[in-house]
Amino acid sequence: TELTQGGNVSFLYGNDNYMKATASYSTGMMNDKFGVSVLLTHWQGDGWAEGAEGQGQNYFISAGLKANDQHSFNFLLTGAPQYHDQNFTKSISSHFNNPDDPDDFNIKYNGNWGTLDGEYLSLRRNYYHKPVANLNWDFSINEKSKLSTVLYASWGRGGGTGDRGDRDNRFFTDDGYYDWDMIQAANIADAGSEEYIIRASVNNHSWYGAVTNYETALTENINWSLGADLRTYRGSHFRQVVDLLGAPAFSQFPSARFPDGREVTATFEANPWKAVSNFADIDEQIHYSNDETISYGGVFSQLEYIDDKWSAFVQGAISNQSHIRYEIRNELEADEESEKVTNGGFNVKTGASYSPDENNTIFFNTGFYSRQPFHDNIYLNFSNFVNPVTENEDIFGLEAGYKYANQRFAGNINVYRSSWKNRTTTRTLDPGDVLPNGDTLATDGYRNTKQNQLHSGLELDFGYKINSKFKLKGYASFGNWTYEGTIDQDFFNEDRDLILSQSGDDVDGIEVGGAPQTSFGLGVDWKLVQGLSLDVDYNYYDRLYSNIGVSTESLELPSFGLLDLGLAYVINLDNGQLLTLRGNVYNLTGEEYISRAFTGIAPDANDNNNWNGVNRDNRVSFGKTTTWNVSARFSF
Repeated sequence: TELTQGGNVSFLYGNDNYMKATASYSTGMMNDKFGVSVLLTHWQGDGWAEGAEGQGQNYFISAGLKANDQHSFNFLLTGAPQYHDQNFTKSISSHFNNPDDPDDFNIKYNGNWGTLDGEYLSLRRNYYHKPVANLNWDFSINEKSKLSTVLYASWGRGGGTGDRGDRDNRFFTDDGYYDWDMIQAANIADAGSEEYIIRASVNNHSWYGAVTNYETALTENINWSLGADLRTYRGSHFRQVVDLLGAPAFSQFPSARFPDGREVTATFEANPWKAVSNFADIDEQIHYSNDETISYGGVFSQLEYIDDKWSAFVQGAISNQSHIRYEIRNELEADEESEKVTNGGFNVKTGASYSPDENNTIFFNTGFYSRQPFHDNIYLNFSNFVNPVTENEDIFGLEAGYKYANQRFAGNINVYRSSWKNRTTTRTLDPGDVLPNGDTLATDGYRNTKQNQLHSGLELDFGYKINSKFKLKGYASFGNWTYEGTIDQDFFNEDRDLILSQSGDDVDGIEVGGAPQTSFGLGVDWKLVQGLSLDVDYNYYDRLYSNIGVSTESLELPSFGLLDLGLAYVINLDNGQLLTLRGNVYNLTGEEYISRAFTGIAPDANDNNNWNGVNRDNRVSFGKTTTWNVSARFSF
C-alpha cells in the first residue's frame, strides 16, 4: 500500500490498434493507520502479426493496516486476465505467397486464423486468469529483531486452443488461411461421423502456502535470518470442446473410465473471465484428464556480515517435495491414484564484497542448487508409472566482478560460469516437424529432452553523465553457452502417446540457442529543453543460434541491430500535478530479422531456397518490424 496520497490516469495508443488505459489511486496512510491502493488497467490490440489479436485487464487492490508500532498488516489481491491469439513458428517458405518471387514476402503471415460467417476466428488462443491473494503480517519484535509472514493463495484457470478430429475436414484458402466456412459445411454434411473441432487444453491449478522469515541483529555487524516455506498445489489437466464447428457432437473414443465412449456436446468459451468457474467436468472432458498434488516444505537461513569495507554472506535451504498423480480418464476410479513420490533438494550460496573506498567494489559469489525434478518427469510418459531413474537437476555457479562509481560515472564488469546438469525441458511440436527417424509428425506433439549445459561469459555496463543535460549509457555481453555430452529425447503425439525414444545423441560443444550469446548496446538520454527529453538506444545481437529441435544440430542465425527512439515532454501543472506526453518508435529502420528458430537445417546450395542465408525450410519466428506508441499520463 502506498504511503502517500495520489494517483494517475494514462492512455496509450500504438501500432495495430493497440490501446491501453490505466487508472490508479492511493489514499495514503490515513491517520497513520490505514490505507488503500487500487490500480486498474485495460488493454487490447490486433497484434503485430496477422491473427494475433488480444485483450486483457489488470487489477491490483492493496489495503494496509498499522495496528500499532509493532504490528502491521497488508492484504493484496491482484490478477491479469488475458487472451491472445498465437503466431507459432513456421517455415520461412510459408511466408512467401510466390516461392519464386523473393519480393513476395509477408513477414507478418500467420496461418492460424480465418473467417467464419464473415467473423474473425483463430485456431490458437491462449487464455488465462490467475488471481493471487496475499495477507502479510510484519511484526517488529524489538529494535534488533523482526518477523515477516505471508499467507498466499492463487487460482489459475485457462488454457490454450487447437484442433482435434478428422483432419480430412480441415480446409484452407488459396492464400494459406483456415477456411472455416468450408470446414463447418463438411462437419454438417458428415453429420458427426468425421467431425473436426476446436478444443482447449486446460491447465487449472490452486496454490496455497505460507512463508515466514525471522531476522535479528546478532551484533552491530552480523545479521541472521531463519525462515520456513510451506505450500500445497493441486493441478487439473484435461481437454474440452470450444467449438463444434457445425458438428452435432464430438465422438470421444473409449477409455477405462468410459468403455463405451461418449458423444460430447458441451462447449466452453476460451474466455479468461469465464474460465474461473466455467469448465468441463469429467463427463464432458475429452482425450486426456489427469490431476496432480504437490506438497512442498522447506527451511532457509542466512548469515550476513557488513562493515564499512567488507560484506559477506552464507545462505542455505533444504526442502522436500511429494508428488501424487491421478490418471482419471485411462484408469478406473479405484485405481486412479499413483504411488506417492518424495524428493529432497537443497541449495547453498556464499559471497563477499570489498570496498576499499567509496568508489570501488570487488565481489565474488558462488552457489550450488540441487533442484527436484518437475512433476511430468517423475511419472513416465504421462502415466502413473514412476520413472525409476529420475534425478535432481544440479546447478553450480561462479560469479566475480568489479564496480566503480563516482558522481558522473558508474560501471560494472563481471564474469560468470554456470553448469547445469540433468536439465529436462519440454517443448511442443507442430504438425510437419520431422522426427529423428525421418517420420513426419501429423499432429501437435511434445518433446522431452534431458541435457547438460555449460554457460560462461563476461558482462559489462556503464553510465556516464557528461553534463546536466546529456547522459551516455551502454553495455556488452559475451557468452559461451554450449551443451555437454549427450542428450536423451522422448517424443509424444497429441494424445501423449510415446511415439519415439532416442538416447545418446551427441551434442557436445553445440551452442545453446534461444538468446544471443553476444550483444552490445549504446544509448543517450538528452534533455533538450526544460521538460523535453530525447532517448536513443541501439542494440546489436550476434551469435544467436537455433534451439536444438527434432534434430541435434544448431544453426547460427543472421546478426541484427535495432534502433529505438523515445521523446517525452513533462508539463508541471498546479498543486504538484504533472502531465507527461511520450512517444516511442521501436526498430526505427524496419530491420527484418529472425528472433528464434527451432530447426537447424543447413543453407541450401541454391541461394534462391534461402532467406538471408537461412534455409527456407527452417521453422522460425520473425522479430517485429517498426512499431510505435504514444501516451499521455496525468499524475495528481
